[in-house]
Amino acid sequence: MPGHKFKVGQTLQFSPNMYESSARKGSYTVVRLLPADSGFNQYRIKSSLDGHERVVREHQLT
Repeated sequence: MPGHKFKVGQTLQFSPNMYESSARKGSYTVVRLLPADSGFNQYRIKSSLDGHERVVREHQLT
């Protein structure tokens, strides 16, 4: 498994998939790097708008 593409503290754009209807698209900051799950690197991110945190996969971030 390759290393994480993004670093803690980076601000990125999160794009939820169609199954995450409650997730808000927008600007998030990487809070923590998490272990891979099912071959996908994961991150804990925090919303710049409301401070809500969530766990996402690397392919959902740009």
